[in-house]
Amino acid sequence: MKNVPLLFVAVLFGVNLFFPRFLWIQDEARYGEVTREMVVTGNYMVPTLDGEFYPDKPPLYFWALALQSGISGMNAFSFRLVTVLSMLGFAAAFFMFCRRLIGVSRGAWAVLIVGSSMLFLVAGNIVRMDLLLALLVVLSYHFFIRAVDEKDPKKSYWGYGFAFLAVMVKGPLGFAFPFLGAWAYAFLEEGKKGLSRLKLLHGLGIGLVVAFIWSGYLYVSGQRAYLENVFMTQIWGRSVKSWSHPEPFYFYALVMLPLLMPWLPFLWDGIRRAPKKVKRVAFCWFMPGFVLISLISGKLFIYLIPIFPAAALLIAAGLPAPWEEGEWHFPPWQGMISGVFFVLFGGGILYGLFARLPDEAGRLSVVGIIPLLAGIGIIFLSLQKKGKNLLWLFLLGSCLISWMGFGWGAAQLNDYLSTQKLGRTLAEAGRVGYKPVTVDIARGTISFYAGMIMRNISHGELSHVLDEPGLIAVVIRDKRRDRVSPKDLARLDVLERFPKIQFTGYTLYVEKGEMKKTGLR
Repeated sequence: MKNVPLLFVAVLFGVNLFFPRFLWIQDEARYGEVTREMVVTGNYMVPTLDGEFYPDKPPLYFWALALQSGISGMNAFSFRLVTVLSMLGFAAAFFMFCRRLIGVSRGAWAVLIVGSSMLFLVAGNIVRMDLLLALLVVLSYHFFIRAVDEKDPKKSYWGYGFAFLAVMVKGPLGFAFPFLGAWAYAFLEEGKKGLSRLKLLHGLGIGLVVAFIWSGYLYVSGQRAYLENVFMTQIWGRSVKSWSHPEPFYFYALVMLPLLMPWLPFLWDGIRRAPKKVKRVAFCWFMPGFVLISLISGKLFIYLIPIFPAAALLIAAGLPAPWEEGEWHFPPWQGMISGVFFVLFGGGILYGLFARLPDEAGRLSVVGIIPLLAGIGIIFLSLQKKGKNLLWLFLLGSCLISWMGFGWGAAQLNDYLSTQKLGRTLAEAGRVGYKPVTVDIARGTISFYAGMIMRNISHGELSHVLDEPGLIAVVIRDKRRDRVSPKDLARLDVLERFPKIQFTGYTLYVEKGEMKKTGLR
């Protein structure tokens, strides 16, 4: 039974690695370029993007991408493989965590529940650091809880160690998530005695020493501007008044509901039936982190990942696994809510395909039909009160959605959501002497596939760039072409159009009359 979670995760997400999906705009391509520049320059301490500081994220995740790239190549497969390996690591850590609280069978069940939730189906198929963060947060919280329960303060040092590694993945939240949860749990369990077992002063002291050494190294090596950006713009700025993904306080309360599907209707069963200790562990894990990220001004649904497994722990504690002996029934409304969600989800995909991609809709319609049919089947089994069959269908439906939607279906959207073809054309232009320039396009979204650093300018700067000596290749997003001066456009020839990228198209231009001179097609 203890091998079931890893096998399920390996199949659920690993199969999708064999569908040739490229890095997508925005974050995936950006992370790929940060990693490429790190390897090319040999500067592993200060990440850069298009040659400029990239203080948005700490370097540990990019080290993992660089390490895997050294084994299987600097490509999308390597980066996606890191996500799958992170998911496997998370599954193993979460199983270990749950096994101690609810046993082997229910621990395996908790992993299957969280892995088949909508949030993890998304996260397990994209190139991001959040699953690696979740792995480290689970391990940190696990050892903090053991330090309290087993009256062994030494185990808290392991908790701090994993928390500091989590900080190196995604900043201070990597420490806040496990520590705030552990602090709340220790206080509720044993008051001051429980808190004393967390060795707070020791842990903070170790963290300050590590932070001092890291900051001192960067300061002495001339990276003061980078440090100021990290602490003032990224940490403080995003917390108080974010320029990236600003959302209202109640944002996570709303998005949590669909992200927990198809298991949301069973959460109340877990809250009612789970043992008192399990409920305390789960609520202390979830609530402090939930309040914290709700207070921070910049929000994105994927930030829920490190605290999200607490809900799966509760559900698994209160909902029998389908392989357990006995027969049981659920109120029909529980399954029907999940069934209706799948129907709406599939219908929404079909509507989006026919509205945005009418030429591709027929070929891709299976991506929407699968969840729609799964939803109809769930509704039918709910009315028939087939409890075990219903749970198996949840898992099967999630697998099919993952393979056909995030696997095969996602690979069919490469031309729309990846700049691979554009980047390779730019690389060809670079070989004959053109310097690439992007006009009002997010940094790093083309650079990885072009294999070179891009110069990013505004529309108003284009005329000055065209006056500079040398050959220039210019990328302009089609829907923003009207912002370019007609005089500047008159100085350019179209080298190639990419009408599908981001559904509105990009165009690659070169200076008029230069294509024949360079032999560029």
